[in-house]
Amino acid sequence: MSVSDDIREIANAKLSCHGLGEGRIMTLVLLLENQPEPLSHSQLADLMSVTKGSITGLVDSLEQDGLVKRIESPEDRRTRLITITAAGLELVNTYLPRKFRGIEQLMSTLAPEERETLVSLLQKVQEGLPAYRSE
Repeated sequence: MSVSDDIREIANAKLSCHGLGEGRIMTLVLLLENQPEPLSHSQLADLMSVTKGSITGLVDSLEQDGLVKRIESPEDRRTRLITITAAGLELVNTYLPRKFRGIEQLMSTLAPEERETLVSLLQKVQEGLPAYRSE
């Protein structure tokens, strides 16, 4: 647990250097992955397992920073869709390679077969999460 806490602390510090947090980067990555199609607030909330209210706050701050924009839905004028802007795309494309290099550095002390074992064990732990949640 302490290793997990340490990794999260380091990751959050690196995110904050870019003016990001976990929710903000996750929103941008989901929008990037879904390009060229925009996503609705409900779709983002479902993908992130959070409330629509949480998404509204995230999108408000990202829009204020020029990283996303809201557009009208062509099918339903009452619905606003969210899309990533060029500035948001640039930020994600700058941040993600650094993040992946950091993960590579973190895992560099493990031999390839140790990495495979770690992934396998973490998958088993992940399978136990529903039971752990329900207690």
